[in-house]
Amino acid sequence: MSARTRAFVLLALALALLGAGQRIASRWRIDDRVPELAGDSARRGAYETLVKVFGGDEFVQVRFEKAGEPLSEEDLGWIAETLDHLATLAAVRSLLNPLKLPGGEGDDLLERYRSACARPLVLSLKLGTPRVLTAVVDLEAQSGPEERADLAQRIDSLRIEGRKRGLSLLAAGHPLVAAALDAEAQWVDRRFAPGLVAAAALLVLVSLRSVPLAAAIVLPAALATTLVRAALVLLNTAGNMILVALGPLLFVLVLASGLHPVQHYRAKAHGLTHREAARRAGHETRLTTWIAALTTSAGFLVFAFSSVPAVRKLGITLGLSLPLLIPLAHEFTLLILPLGRRGLRWTRTPFPWSRLALGCSRRPVLPLAMLALALASSAVALNRLRFGTDALAYFPEGSHVRDDFLAIEDRGGSLSSIEVLVPAASISSTQVWASITDSLQALPSVRGVFGPDTVEADCRRATGNLPAPLVLAAQRLAGRISADGEWLHWSLRTTLRDTRGIHDLARGAREAIARVLPEGASPAGITGSLLLLLDAQEGLVGTLGSSLTGTAIVTLLGLLLFVRRPRAVGAAALANLFPVSVVLTTAWILGYSLDASTVMVASVVLGLAVDNTLHILRAAAHRGTAPERAYDDVGPAAWTSALALAGGFAVLTLSGFEPTGRFGLLCSVGVLAALAGDLLLLPALMLEGRRADPPGPVRPIRK
Repeated sequence: MSARTRAFVLLALALALLGAGQRIASRWRIDDRVPELAGDSARRGAYETLVKVFGGDEFVQVRFEKAGEPLSEEDLGWIAETLDHLATLAAVRSLLNPLKLPGGEGDDLLERYRSACARPLVLSLKLGTPRVLTAVVDLEAQSGPEERADLAQRIDSLRIEGRKRGLSLLAAGHPLVAAALDAEAQWVDRRFAPGLVAAAALLVLVSLRSVPLAAAIVLPAALATTLVRAALVLLNTAGNMILVALGPLLFVLVLASGLHPVQHYRAKAHGLTHREAARRAGHETRLTTWIAALTTSAGFLVFAFSSVPAVRKLGITLGLSLPLLIPLAHEFTLLILPLGRRGLRWTRTPFPWSRLALGCSRRPVLPLAMLALALASSAVALNRLRFGTDALAYFPEGSHVRDDFLAIEDRGGSLSSIEVLVPAASISSTQVWASITDSLQALPSVRGVFGPDTVEADCRRATGNLPAPLVLAAQRLAGRISADGEWLHWSLRTTLRDTRGIHDLARGAREAIARVLPEGASPAGITGSLLLLLDAQEGLVGTLGSSLTGTAIVTLLGLLLFVRRPRAVGAAALANLFPVSVVLTTAWILGYSLDASTVMVASVVLGLAVDNTLHILRAAAHRGTAPERAYDDVGPAAWTSALALAGGFAVLTLSGFEPTGRFGLLCSVGVLAALAGDLLLLPALMLEGRRADPPGPVRPIRK
């Protein structure tokens, strides 16, 4: 079998495998619910108890209001039908509807609502006024992302229908935030990934002017990405807003590594047979590809020590797959290179990469000043960057998810809560209930406390001397006392304006209850979906220092083992530190915060930058007394890969979702800065002002 025939067979098998893998990978489900995102928090055990005993704490407020006039009976009729429909959705466990509260007379909806607005429960929870009706939708803890997405879509359609009737509908809650995160993660997985492939393929094609050579680079990257995503589907591993970055990251890493053997093949093909050109290209790039894969893999494996499960899965998956997939993609590229033989007949005068490197080494002032400025500004940026743990900041102004949430809180509503679980055996008498409620109510930023004594007071104010068994039934129905009577439950309603105060509030709640409970009583469990999400986000932010430090250490060790020349290692380390500094400075200048969108960019950029650096250092070692000529060998591949990666990541900026756009923009900036570090800064630090012979003429390619 000839080399071209073998290449055609291999290409057909790869395309078939790509199609089969894509069919499986398209079933990858996205799940941003609290249990999937929550980190290894001490509150997680209490939260599992909350879900098991009381069904969880996730709810959505749906607020109907009419500007300038009271709600009419016609309005209330439509609202009643709307809420009855919402109550039937699979994600809904129960729905607190003021129109369904006992006490109204007859079937007159207007009279029933007026009666409900005077009820203690409606007053304490601020559910109704003559112009406003608010329903509380309690979500089923076990409902999946599909059911929650159905609820969010139904609320969006009701918002449009209500506007036609002159009604304003506001709906908000943390489950709707999670549903919006699911939708954005699906966009990244199903729209951005193909867009990245298309953009990268176009840029590679324009650079190489050969469809077969572009396919030799893009196809292995697409195949590797698809197979890993398909494996996650088979392993029943759900994706989320963090784990969907796996596909784009894997694609660009494999793509960048594939450009080097192709460019070496083109450079060596003048006057050589295909077999000899491919053999030399493989000989000069194989070891470097392995080292780069292992270095990048070790850098991502640092994520395995993160407290956030999604980050751990991302790091472990990339860390285990890169040392296998990048070398396999490298060999695949070499095997199908014969199909691109015709593309080698097009030639042009090459860019004088070696002269650019020599000029930087002779006049290092400008590159070194560029490095000093980047390092100084990044030091300032690290002190000025804000820690952002509010998921609402991910959504732009004008988004219903953000605007409705803030509007309801501004109008006195509360969509955030801290849940307090107290063992019933710790409380000596029911009189302690009121003391706990009073101590919690006295805490700053608390808008209300809902506990077992609140339900009892509401019941007695509404119906007079209600028998104790009925009061107990109401407390259990409201989720304030567990069915077995072993747990008591208080909810502290607060706002999300200042997320830093949430942890202070939780700490204050624990201290307040400890002062009320008898000495030696079991401590209260302070938990809730809000606290778990904040813990996960803060754990993600905490990943920045550890992941970046670990990646830098692994990269430095890889350089020491590979290069073994102190000056070259130091030059490479500074050149790779430059793009990280540029990314941090850019994030500070643009006013970004350290959150889920920006925290991993520095490590990702460092992992991308080291690939070109290693190829340059290896080529320089082969050049011996003329190391500047290494840039003639590696310069075209470094330039093409940087443009392909920057253009691919730039596709992310088209997203209206803030974290996605920020990640794409910062990665694009980092990749271009890494290119500048390799082409301008590295020769200034490494070549010591050497002189180079002028590059020889381009020899024609033999047919």
